[in-house]
Amino acid sequence: MSRVTQIIFFLLIALYGYSQSYTVKGKVFDDQNQPLIAATIVALNPSDSTMAGFAISDNSGYFEIKPLSGGSYTLQITFIGYGTFERPFSTETGVKVVDMGDIILNSGLNTLDEVIVKGEFIPILIKKDTVEYNADAYRVRPNANVEELLKQLPGVQVESDGTITAQGEEVKTVTVDGKKFFGNDPKMATKNIPADAVKKIQVFDQKSDKSEFSGVNDGNDTKTINLELKDGKKVGLFGNIEAGYGTDNRYKSKLSINKFGTKYQAAGLLSYNNINDQGFSFSEYQTLTGSGGGFRGRNSNINGPVNWDGLANGNTTSLTGGLNLSLTPSKKFELTTSYFLTMVDKISIDQNATEYTLANRNYFEETTSNNDSYSLGHNVNFEIEAKPDSTQRLDVDITYKRNNFDNSFTKFLQNISTTDIVTYDSNQDYYTKASNDDFSGEIEYNKRLGKIGRVLTLEGAYGLAISNDSSYIDQFNNEYNINDMMTLKILQDQLSRQDNNTFSMLVNYKEPLGNNNYLDLFIERKNINSDKIKDFFDYDIQNLSVRTFNESLSTLTNNDITYNRAGLEYTIDKENYTLGIKGTYNHSVLNGAIVGEPNINNSYNYFLPEISYRLTEPNIRINYRTRVSEPSSNQLQSIVDNSDPTKLYTGNPNLRPEYSHELSGRYHFFDRFNLNGMFASLSYTYTTDKIVNAQTFLDNNIRQTKPINTDNYQRLRASVFYTTPIRPAKLKATIRLNGTLSKGINIVDGLEDNVTTSSPSLNLSFENTNNKVVSLRLGTDLSYNQNKYQINDLQNVNFFVQNYDASLLINLPKSWYFDADYKVQIYSKEAVGDDNTLQLVNASISKGINKERLMIKLSAFDLLNQNRGFSRTIDNTSVQQSITNSIQQYFMLSFVYKLTAFSPDNNIRIGRH
Repeated sequence: MSRVTQIIFFLLIALYGYSQSYTVKGKVFDDQNQPLIAATIVALNPSDSTMAGFAISDNSGYFEIKPLSGGSYTLQITFIGYGTFERPFSTETGVKVVDMGDIILNSGLNTLDEVIVKGEFIPILIKKDTVEYNADAYRVRPNANVEELLKQLPGVQVESDGTITAQGEEVKTVTVDGKKFFGNDPKMATKNIPADAVKKIQVFDQKSDKSEFSGVNDGNDTKTINLELKDGKKVGLFGNIEAGYGTDNRYKSKLSINKFGTKYQAAGLLSYNNINDQGFSFSEYQTLTGSGGGFRGRNSNINGPVNWDGLANGNTTSLTGGLNLSLTPSKKFELTTSYFLTMVDKISIDQNATEYTLANRNYFEETTSNNDSYSLGHNVNFEIEAKPDSTQRLDVDITYKRNNFDNSFTKFLQNISTTDIVTYDSNQDYYTKASNDDFSGEIEYNKRLGKIGRVLTLEGAYGLAISNDSSYIDQFNNEYNINDMMTLKILQDQLSRQDNNTFSMLVNYKEPLGNNNYLDLFIERKNINSDKIKDFFDYDIQNLSVRTFNESLSTLTNNDITYNRAGLEYTIDKENYTLGIKGTYNHSVLNGAIVGEPNINNSYNYFLPEISYRLTEPNIRINYRTRVSEPSSNQLQSIVDNSDPTKLYTGNPNLRPEYSHELSGRYHFFDRFNLNGMFASLSYTYTTDKIVNAQTFLDNNIRQTKPINTDNYQRLRASVFYTTPIRPAKLKATIRLNGTLSKGINIVDGLEDNVTTSSPSLNLSFENTNNKVVSLRLGTDLSYNQNKYQINDLQNVNFFVQNYDASLLINLPKSWYFDADYKVQIYSKEAVGDDNTLQLVNASISKGINKERLMIKLSAFDLLNQNRGFSRTIDNTSVQQSITNSIQQYFMLSFVYKLTAFSPDNNIRIGRH
């Protein structure tokens, strides 16, 4: 642990050791003098009804709340089917334990599923499988967003990157009054909705659309948070306006507007900055980078994390704008549409050092690339949910993405050497201009056919992705032999176009067999077609007006894969367990055509069994599944790709598909009241015909790669997450253990060698729970990476990475706030680099004005002036170290103004609550 982290840790212990702590205890009985088990007992601050502590009664009705600070409180006890008990009490110096004695609860007017209390304040309420938090019971800053509110909730964890974990599982979706907010990215809601607009936070497992409609649990549920807005804030407008300017001409600006009505939700985002805060989700990132395409399927949550922390590498200026509209004119129809604009202008310098370890020698490769790129992306999405009547449901999802890369430039320097003797060097200028269009549409229709559980499902999907790329290369290569040097000058145009067409159709029929038994029959057809043209044109160095078509490098390929699947699934869906047994017959046909090469016509037949078992209490899931992965068209091309003279690639038309078996299990436990939780998972994968890249290294260190099939690939993955309060110290502790162990075959220079790869990691964090004045978090993340070979132990490699972080927030008097964070990353020494330690320190002080409607903030970024991108990775033959420039020290003065305008009669005026 670093010295700074140690100091902060001991300050934390001293801080909490200084304060006095008290305990309140008692027993809860019903009116028949029987102990009430699992009653909710809460200690409330009477001034504002915020929660100071809570507990759950045990088998004898006993409860104990600790630690409490000195002062006056209200004891509140609730239990399903009974009224709410309240009694004031106070803690006094010298009396450490307050005994409330035996408390009798009488039956009240309540439903079977929840406690109903009129005019009373309950911080936490359990409704079957839903944990509901009353937002007003948790104290946050007046201008706080929902993310800060979530950090206060028992059982909820918010990571530094904004990832949310609830009850031991990652939250995949956040909805607002049951409606999506800017797609499936949880951070879009938690970062932009103010905490004071929220009435309740509901945490539950959301079933899939198909499961909700059929009433049969398919096990495809996701952890979800729903934000229920306050009655006075369901109709109106709220948001933030932010602007800042700093040293080195650093600036940022952001506008967030949300307007909600009884039948609609509208939101707008606009961000422009040059501090590497890109502010878009993973789906937009796919658009920017030209990746993506294909099908995602409903409830698959393709949107990933947003880069909110501003620590991206390079020097980036970005403009992001987004509009989202959700219309619900009736209970039978809902339309959600969104548009995103993303502009990124990025300059970066990347330095890579790689050591290759072979049986008879080592050699080194050093590269430096200067990149200047500009991209502009558009993303439009429409989602329709229609329920004409209680027996029908129609879902339509349409997405269009467009992205342009204009005048991207890369200057690339490469040097390959053996024991300080240079064998190859290269100097390359690379200009490119590209465009990508991606359209996808999905439709799903469900129809109940009379008998409960009898459902017909029809699904259809279509996707079209078109990419065009125009590049110009100016490259100078030197290859050094023993007695001479060979020089090659390349001036070349590379033009490429790729069209991907995908469509699929599925028919599923579910028949109830009685006693919660069901039989599914399904048939599916899917086709993926890819056409790719890549033309090379060489310029005459002596006469640049002459351009010649390079037939040896140019390719024209067509790849077509058709899947025909049919199968049966038998399901038993009981109250406390679900069992599913599925068998699928998979027939796939792969046709490939390459100009100048024999056509590829392969067909494959597989039987794919699956078994799933889910036990409700305890929460255990066990799954066995099989899957087939066909080789790509690039892997099947027998022609040589020598666009990079140092790395030659040749496909293999004789490749067979990979066939994998996976056995996995997971265990989930969470005590909603004592806040002890554990989430553990374990999976084992065995793959036959595993496709690996066989590598051959020539004497001049040129690498040739060809994919081949191997057997006996195995992988074991394990993960354990545990969270618990440390009440005497008023801390919340979280520990994560992750590990991957794999064993496969590596082929280098014709030698087959068994390689075992292991990568265990440990993550540990502590947060204080008494955070009304001081919020402090300490964390560490330790990881180890190792490759171990059976024959050639010279290729063995390992390295250790240590990450430590600390964050501090102090709420000072008169609306002053101090915020600071510290991060350090330590890499162990390897041949490609010495011990490397990077430290990042940020700090800010802010002042709230006009009831904190306006916040003025002075912030300092990277006080130690060390920020840069650094990573180290290993593969089967090498260790690589990468260093990338990034934004370093600057100071910034910024302003945030809060917009609120709520009115039940829609008489909205900006600036009034």
